[in-house]
Amino acid sequence: MEEQKAPTYPIQIKLGLVALLAISLVLIVGFKAYDYYQPGYVYIVNVEDEQVGMVQGKDDLEKIIEHLIDNESSKMGFDVEIEQDITTERVFSWDPDVHLPKMQRQISLMVSYEAAGTIIQVDGEPAVLVESRQVAEQILEEIKQFYIEQSQGDLVSEPEIVSDISLVSTAADPNDIMDYEVAKSILLQGTERVETYTVSRGDSLWSIAEKADMDMEELEEANPDLDPEFIQLGQELNLVVAEPVIEIVQQEKVVREEAIDYSTTTKDSSSLWRGQTRVVTPGEKGVKENTYIVKRINGKIVEQEKVESKVVKEPVTRVVERGTSNAPSGSGNFLWPISSGGRITSRFGPRGGGFHSGVDIAAPSGTPIAAADSGRVVTSTYHGAYGNYIEIDHGNGYRTLYAHNSRNVVSVGDTVSRGQTIGYVGSTGRSSGPHVHFEVHRNGSRVNPLNYFNP
Repeated sequence: MEEQKAPTYPIQIKLGLVALLAISLVLIVGFKAYDYYQPGYVYIVNVEDEQVGMVQGKDDLEKIIEHLIDNESSKMGFDVEIEQDITTERVFSWDPDVHLPKMQRQISLMVSYEAAGTIIQVDGEPAVLVESRQVAEQILEEIKQFYIEQSQGDLVSEPEIVSDISLVSTAADPNDIMDYEVAKSILLQGTERVETYTVSRGDSLWSIAEKADMDMEELEEANPDLDPEFIQLGQELNLVVAEPVIEIVQQEKVVREEAIDYSTTTKDSSSLWRGQTRVVTPGEKGVKENTYIVKRINGKIVEQEKVESKVVKEPVTRVVERGTSNAPSGSGNFLWPISSGGRITSRFGPRGGGFHSGVDIAAPSGTPIAAADSGRVVTSTYHGAYGNYIEIDHGNGYRTLYAHNSRNVVSVGDTVSRGQTIGYVGSTGRSSGPHVHFEVHRNGSRVNPLNYFNP
């Protein structure tokens, strides 16, 4: 029997269908690939609906935008964004003009930037604009720290901002966002620039105020802790009166050393004439430590309460003696000042074309000179013409003078008795040899000593 072959058309049909599907898939993929990747398709770039150029792919535009934003952020010191809308439109072009550097320059000329800033509001009013909430909080903390460092004692409580502070987020022109230190200075001083002056040699508060075109009162107000009686070389003075925007209150415990005044005790003394006094013990101030709780607003003391006082050093009482003796009255008859006699070498009156105001009594150098009468020493010093000389007030208008002494042994204020040694014969001053020049004054006029005793 002849073997018959099985029919093959179903297999061929199946193979044909597979081939058809494969061809269709290739055609679809091919059309899709042509549609997206053939060179004639580009993207037109618009800035606020104004065409600025073309890009081959959107990635190119994203890189340009990222580059512009990074540059501006780096320049400003904080993150910024482009304000304008930048859009793309896909089109077919037979002659596409893709020039990325040119388009980047064009976009940079057309866009502006904005930043997410933070306004520090004080009592409902905008005070400063900074780059972020974190920066605003840091500035406020540094202001508190500033007043902590200005404290002169131990803090009882941390500085507290009593102003109503609010932080408001806002979109802002980056150029309006303040530098960190400027913002802090405005909140602290009321101005963005704190002017200072360094004290140099020869300066006074008056001259500094004049140079700064300020009144003395303004200079002292700008430096509330300044001692106007004492400024130091190199000391830095503020030339701006601080008017802080934020009010900060703090309390501190301050210990101050303060002087205790001494008292004066007066004692009678018969060794002094009436009207005379003598300090026996100088007074000396004591020292006490006073502790205060001080309340400050923006560094200035507004209240203080003394809570403790301790004496560190007791004051020393000043003791003064007061004379009770009556001053001696001159008798008008005087004791000869040289007990050994001596020799008169020049008398009272005209002499050598001039006038000799006393009597010269020659005696060996070192001979004692006696007080002619009781009285009080009113002069004991050196004079160019008289040399060492002494003057004694005897009361009732009489005074005697003893000159050219080798040395004086009494001092001003001493009370002397008639005949007491007050000095020694010498030749000091303008003198031709050892002698005492002796004068008698009556009611302020020189008189002839020889009329008041016998030589």
